[in-house]
Amino acid sequence: MALRPTPRPTPRPADLRQAEAARRAGRLAEAEAIYRARLATAPDDPRALHGLAIVALQAGHPGPAAELLRRAAAHGATADLLVDLGLALGLVGD
Repeated sequence: MALRPTPRPTPRPADLRQAEAARRAGRLAEAEAIYRARLATAPDDPRALHGLAIVALQAGHPGPAAELLRRAAAHGATADLLVDLGLALGLVGD
């Protein structure tokens, strides 16, 4: 039985790195605009959906965040995404 190398995660595109940096710096409007631009061309991108959901959570909008996270999970759930979905649902009361 041969060991297979662990696949490396796909690097984040530059626009998503820029959006994450803006979000972490508290520039939520800038981050939102970048995520929305990405979703305009790739509407099912789970990383952009997840990032936009985090912006919504930080802005105090857990309902829309939960919907975005559900959409993202349909295209590839990660542990971080599921934790964030649980947080959003808890804030909504679901």
